[in-house]
Amino acid sequence: MIHLTKNQAVNIQPGNIIVGKWQRNRYKIIKRLGYGSIGAVYLVQSQLGLSALKIGYDKVGIISEVNALKRLTNVKGQSLGPFFIEMDDWNGWTYYVMEYLRGEPLLSFIQQKGSEWIAVFMLQLLTELDNLHRENWVFGDLKPENLLVVGPTPKIRWLDVGGVTQIGRSIKEFTSFFDRAHWGAGSRRAEPSYDLFSFVMVFLNLAYPKQFSKNGEGIRQLERKIMISPFLKNMLRF
Repeated sequence: MIHLTKNQAVNIQPGNIIVGKWQRNRYKIIKRLGYGSIGAVYLVQSQLGLSALKIGYDKVGIISEVNALKRLTNVKGQSLGPFFIEMDDWNGWTYYVMEYLRGEPLLSFIQQKGSEWIAVFMLQLLTELDNLHRENWVFGDLKPENLLVVGPTPKIRWLDVGGVTQIGRSIKEFTSFFDRAHWGAGSRRAEPSYDLFSFVMVFLNLAYPKQFSKNGEGIRQLERKIMISPFLKNMLRF
């Protein structure tokens, strides 16, 4: 049996074929879409058409993400994240296959289509977060990179669900700029208010695409950033 190193898993070459150990389904690697703390994601071709395949360095983490995908699929009958297709093993590594979402990242969509879409997406996102919270879960790692605008009628879908956490537990996956504990504004306990802080930071990021470093003032610094931004001051009128 061939075992891959972490770097090899990240750099599986286009054209390689992954055949599942248990289901025996075949996936041809088209290109790498990205990688993170527990695995790499590839665009693959199979008898189902195009899909996204994530192969993991951390089997427990992969299983956790699969469970999160299933939970999101069951929230009020909607699919907030990609549809889960299957999980299997290949050469000693665990992977799962999910729907490939075609769309545009939130920040670039707003930059190209205009700020009038912001209120629409804010309401969409708040509605989806409320549905998730009612099921006793929080999204956790909410940030623009995990938000994709899809469809002929623009709608937000969630990409990376690795941060989804049951309410009451500790947030394990987060990104500093969007994390309230980073700004001294609360703990990393999974609760609706954790997502709501990140929600505000997502739209603050629209005004400051390059983001900014904390200066020790915590919430006061964020308030000042909002007040000196004409873009955000206009948003407060909604």
